[in-house]
Amino acid sequence: MAIIYSYPKVTTPLATDVLVLTDTTLKAGKRKNNTKSLALSDLASFVISSTSAITGGGTLNTIPLWTPDGFKLGDSIITQAASGQGVTVTGQLDVTEDFNVTGSTELSDTLTVQGASTFSNVSFQGVVFDGGGNPGTAGQVLSSTGTGVEWISDAGGSVTGTGINNYFPIWTDGPNGVIGDSQLKQSSQLSNGLYQIRMENTDRFIINKPSSVTSGDPAFQVAQDGDPKVEFGWDDDGGGYGFLYNYKGFGWRFGAVGNNPELEITTTAGSEGVTITNNLTINGSTTSSGDLLVESGLKDGDATYGTVGQVLSTTGTGQNVKWIDAPGGGTTYNLNGAVSGANDFAIGLAGSDGTLDKVLLKAGTNITLTDNGSNGVTIDSSASVLAAESIVQPIIADGALVKGDPVYITGFNNGQNKNIVAKADSSDPAKMPVVGISDGTYANNGAGFMTAFGSFNGAFDTTGGAENWSVGDIIYVKPGGGLTNIKPGGTDLVQNIAIVSRVQQNTGELEVIALGRTNDVPNLPTGRLFVGTATNTSLASDVIYVDDTNDNVGIGTTSPNAASILHLVDTDAQLRIQQAGNTAFSRIFTGNNNALRFGVGTTGQTRVTILSSDGNVGIGTTTPASKLEVDGGDIEVDDSASGLILRSPDGTRYRVTVANGGTLTVSAV
Repeated sequence: MAIIYSYPKVTTPLATDVLVLTDTTLKAGKRKNNTKSLALSDLASFVISSTSAITGGGTLNTIPLWTPDGFKLGDSIITQAASGQGVTVTGQLDVTEDFNVTGSTELSDTLTVQGASTFSNVSFQGVVFDGGGNPGTAGQVLSSTGTGVEWISDAGGSVTGTGINNYFPIWTDGPNGVIGDSQLKQSSQLSNGLYQIRMENTDRFIINKPSSVTSGDPAFQVAQDGDPKVEFGWDDDGGGYGFLYNYKGFGWRFGAVGNNPELEITTTAGSEGVTITNNLTINGSTTSSGDLLVESGLKDGDATYGTVGQVLSTTGTGQNVKWIDAPGGGTTYNLNGAVSGANDFAIGLAGSDGTLDKVLLKAGTNITLTDNGSNGVTIDSSASVLAAESIVQPIIADGALVKGDPVYITGFNNGQNKNIVAKADSSDPAKMPVVGISDGTYANNGAGFMTAFGSFNGAFDTTGGAENWSVGDIIYVKPGGGLTNIKPGGTDLVQNIAIVSRVQQNTGELEVIALGRTNDVPNLPTGRLFVGTATNTSLASDVIYVDDTNDNVGIGTTSPNAASILHLVDTDAQLRIQQAGNTAFSRIFTGNNNALRFGVGTTGQTRVTILSSDGNVGIGTTTPASKLEVDGGDIEVDDSASGLILRSPDGTRYRVTVANGGTLTVSAV
């Protein structure tokens, strides 16, 4: 701080006049003054005046700045508008703190922003660089990367087009960005505050689920406050059925608007059922497992209601039914079959009251029973000959059965004195053998009949479907259950139970011939032999294999060597030869490392060994180190003219013999 002390004013200042300056430094409440005298000519360095040393000039409305010498002013690059409402920067503007602009800003040079910035209504006249220093290319847009910005290609374009109020838009020309009306329309708000969506000019509404998605079912669902109520769709990941589900209500009703439902399906537990208000026409077969209540008329196959007292009866033609006059009072019976004794004949009867009875006819009574010629039973008293089409037995179903199912016995009902049977399956030994063929369709625990022998006919299809059965075909028990003319293979059991005698779709006939055992030769794999078992049955041997084509036999192998007649493969393969009544035996077998050994004696101990690795032969040893090694005994040549032949290095062979007295003689051979 400088203090200038003034003196009385004089008219004309002299160059020699002196001004006294005092520099003041405040320290702890007391001052220490330093004074300085200076001439008037020095005052310019402290005081700016019209006659001082500061010079320079500039352009109107341009903000000045110091030139490099510190004493001269000049123009800066910042110009104020004449109205005073804005400034113009003609060069680079660097801002180290916040830069707030209330009005508009126009840049004609580079703008570098190091921090976060907010722009509104910005117009760039020059190049704009992204965070990576790239100026971009024509048509690109500036996009945020999450941490900065970068120039990217514009994936969209301008959108044009018009539409009708309340219609949902749809791209009508996607590449050119044109939209128009779809067929989906939203209604105006209804009186209840809700809306309706409708499809105009629509043929169908399709849910197209890709086959690559294996979970979930495509469906339409109606919900209330997010709670599903009803749904209909396709059971994609189940059995492939279409379905209707009612999650919360009592079932389904079908009918015209404002009318009582024609069809009502009740799903409430304990009240399940189907109610049909008006006519019901059934063109195919129908099975009802519950009560059938008819409150109006019931027409037969001729479209007639019948008269009072008539009963509905099958005509046997095309599975049709017809109203007929009821037979006499009491219980009526249908003849189902017969069981013969030594001289008597017992006929099984199914009563109209649900009972199962039988009639015993004594031989010699000369009685003939007929049922329109299709199931005749005749007794000839003169010759005591009993003639019947089939033998039928009463049964109780162990599980549901349909007509034509082969059955096996699972038990016996002592109270009703009947066999309990279930559906047979040739692929499961526990469900074999077959003892009869079910005569009808029976529910679980239902009473019925089976044909045990003879003619099996009635409403039965013997065309065989895709198997194309023919007269004379042998019928087997099918793997999985049922009948087939294809003989089971592999490990499936084989039981031929009938022969096709008549091929018809509705009135076919089989002759049941062989029941009670798997009576055909079991399937035998190629090259195998049958062997008997301890249970007196046949078994395909898995030990011996016969290659009939190449006349080879394998034991323990299904591929005997082509150069062999007998090929043995086992961890202890051996060929044993023994004389009857003798405890000693000889054997040929392999040892460690496939060495060939010859044994003899009561234990078959090893006598000779031939190694597979080098061909060395051992007598009395199993590990010969030479081509011939004898251990535990001598080698004797009984012929005096014979001896030991040795080969010299030059290839000459010499025989070594012994003369009387033990003299050795060597001679060339």
